[in-house]
Amino acid sequence: MKNRYKILLGTLALTTQLFAGSGCWTTEHKAILESAELEGNIIFSFKDSKDCTPITNAKVTFAGKQFTTDYNGYLTLPIPPENIDMQIPLKVEKDGYITLKQNVMASVGSFWQNKFIMTKEIPIKSAKFILGWGESPKDLDLHLVSDDFHISYRNKTGAVYKAKLDRDSTQGYGPETITLDLLDKHKSYKVYVYKFSTYGEFDHSVNFSLYKNNKLDKSFSFPSNLHSRCVQVATIFNNTVKYDIKEVSSSKCRGK
Repeated sequence: MKNRYKILLGTLALTTQLFAGSGCWTTEHKAILESAELEGNIIFSFKDSKDCTPITNAKVTFAGKQFTTDYNGYLTLPIPPENIDMQIPLKVEKDGYITLKQNVMASVGSFWQNKFIMTKEIPIKSAKFILGWGESPKDLDLHLVSDDFHISYRNKTGAVYKAKLDRDSTQGYGPETITLDLLDKHKSYKVYVYKFSTYGEFDHSVNFSLYKNNKLDKSFSFPSNLHSRCVQVATIFNNTVKYDIKEVSSSKCRGK
């Protein structure tokens, strides 16, 4: 069972840089983002995938226009017209970070997503997996399974010099972040997402990103018709990624 609140200092020292508990966006952050809507605006918030620091002074290209994030990592935009229903390309660039590229859905006078995670540059032979989501379900878990390890909240750093869970978020929004130190083309890897919370459903707010070769390989949102608690999102073999969102038995997320 997850131990969310009792983290011994000795354990913290052994798991340096491992974060657990609240997500990148606290209740206070959420209130700030929501208050902007009362003034006819939407705030896009950009944060670091590991320590949740704001991505400041980043160059943002959105809907063909150029912007710069402020000292909070915020970008304030007008609420889109209610008659717009379309995907709008977003590109975010920041020195030392992998460029973020994804589409943002604008529909019925709002954007489906306004919280974004960026990751620092990684070695060319490494890979990074990032999961973000909305307020509900509160707790989603990211799992990386190979022939000789299963990284998740149960086993955060057990695969020494192979893979580790960088961040375990349990109070909504995420991120959950796993780093694969060396992507071995002779091994197979499977990536799963598990709905630890017993309430709330997968929806379009759930976003998965995979980085390899020091660039974003793919980022996508989940469909809203998933009912299983365990979902397979990607398989990797011979350095090739196959993205295939499918519901699987919960035992897969438990390593059975």
